[in-house]
Amino acid sequence: MTSLYDLTIPVLTRALQTEVTILKKAEDYYAKESGKPITDITNARLVPDMYPLSLQVGISIFAAKKSLQLLAGKEYTPEVKEISLEECYAGLADTLGELAEVKPEDINGKESQIVELEIAKRTTSVTAVDCTY
Repeated sequence: MTSLYDLTIPVLTRALQTEVTILKKAEDYYAKESGKPITDITNARLVPDMYPLSLQVGISIFAAKKSLQLLAGKEYTPEVKEISLEECYAGLADTLGELAEVKPEDINGKESQIVELEIAKRTTSVTAVDCTY
C-alpha cells in the first residue's frame, strides 16, 4: 500500500520543482533572449479569466504549505497574492526546503486523522488521506 507520505511529499516536491524549471526556462528563453520584461511572463494568462502566472505560483506554494500544516503540524500563515519573479523563486525554494525536512514518520499513520479544511469560508472535516485526492 502506498503511504500517506508517498502520496503527498514527493508529489508536491516534483510539482514545485517543475514550476522552478518552467520559470527558469521562461526567464532564460523569453526575457533574456528576447530582451522583453519578465513581468510579461509573471503577468501572463492563457485566457482572460485565468489568474496570472505569479498568482498561480503563489497558489501552488499555498497548497503545499497548507498540506504541511494539515499533515505534519507545521505552522503557516496563508498569504496568496501576485508576486515578483524573485518572490516566486524564494517562495518555491522555501517551500521545497520545508518539504525536504519532512520525514515519512512525520506523516505516515495519520491517514485516518480528521483534518479541517476551509473552502469558500466554510469548514469541512475529512480524513487526511481524503485530502490527497
